Amino acid sequence: MGRYKELFVDYKTMTSDEIAAHQALLVANSRGSGTGQLDTTTQKTGRKENHKILKYKKGFSPEEREMWRGGLKNNRFVTFHSTHANVIKYQLSYDETVRTYSFAREMVKKVNLRLFLGLDVRRGKNFDCPIIAGNIASVNYDRDGNWKYFSRNKENTEGYAFDIIDLMQILYGLTYYEAFDKLCNMLLITVQEAEWRHSQKRKYANNIAVIQRADSTLATSYTDLHRFIKRHLYLLDEMNRIGLANIVTEDESVEGESVFFSSTRHIAERLAARGISKDHTMVDRLLNMFASLGLIKKVHAEQLPDHLESRATEQITNEKYHYHVNFYVIPPMTSEVLIEANRRAILLKKAGIKATGINVDNVGKILGYEVLKAVYGNDDRRSIIRGIKHIRRENWLDRKTQRHDVDESFDHDPFEDDPF
Repeated sequence: MGRYKELFVDYKTMTSDEIAAHQALLVANSRGSGTGQLDTTTQKTGRKENHKILKYKKGFSPEEREMWRGGLKNNRFVTFHSTHANVIKYQLSYDETVRTYSFAREMVKKVNLRLFLGLDVRRGKNFDCPIIAGNIASVNYDRDGNWKYFSRNKENTEGYAFDIIDLMQILYGLTYYEAFDKLCNMLLITVQEAEWRHSQKRKYANNIAVIQRADSTLATSYTDLHRFIKRHLYLLDEMNRIGLANIVTEDESVEGESVFFSSTRHIAERLAARGISKDHTMVDRLLNMFASLGLIKKVHAEQLPDHLESRATEQITNEKYHYHVNFYVIPPMTSEVLIEANRRAILLKKAGIKATGINVDNVGKILGYEVLKAVYGNDDRRSIIRGIKHIRRENWLDRKTQRHDVDESFDHDPFEDDPF
């Protein structure tokens, strides 16, 4: 990234400390002692006082996005886009077709934000920030022609640097690629890679429709499957919704299908928000059931591209919850997939296994080694799972032996239905 020059130099809106800090930076740069980059360093002023030069944050949380969007009164930028759509297309559109999102990303970063946002201000000129109340804003571009929207508080202690896709997310309340798609549509940029994303959206939408009509569609054509899963379809519905909300690009797919990750605790929290109370162990148990039927596919570490695992690690680090996550692919609920799921449901029912009773010890015996491997991973992973289960059972037996007032609850082995 190139250097953004002469940002926020309207002394009329700055405190004496801010003015002194800015002048000190100019002096340091003129002597060749600084790089000119905006970062968190301290410079001595002529008054021998230390002042921080603001470092602008990149990125933001979904909660911040919703908070800022909620604070936009009448959302003047969205109004401008709707009333000046033709002007934006005439002045800023590309009318080009590109192959990938990465190429399109380099194009949209060059869009003049003054024209795109309808700002009647000069480049680098301060104005009251309509996005973050009480802040001072400016728009500018670097030596590579990439535009940014800067917003900082008047104390010069916190600031954000937004690119055009960031702004679209905030203004319209969209996820990253939803915002990107909308922006490309506004600027007449056709991204060939977008067709894959659209096909994934259609897959999830069709799956959700099948689930919601299960009492008529599944009950009629796939009777045994419907009986086996009907009480738990809410979870299959939720997993499709999570997948739909997390479609990225074809580069981040496995065998052509979109991959997403989540923890069982996070899924349980989402269900609770819908009024469905299930703890994370039950969620885990039911996910293994759907994976055994082939309606959900687990993606294990050895199947996962390195860049996907790295992205997940980075995102988890920034989230409020830091739980173990699994990666998933959800296949389209075609007749072929449903016929096979129905066949497996019949086998499980004949073996006397309930939907909540599938575990690492019985699934391979009933459905075969390939299904066992698909649900629980390779031999090493299954050995670890069996070891955990054995330790839990031994601990339970020890507690049972030590109890003097054994009650009936200890006559049933709780690990018969262990989610592992």
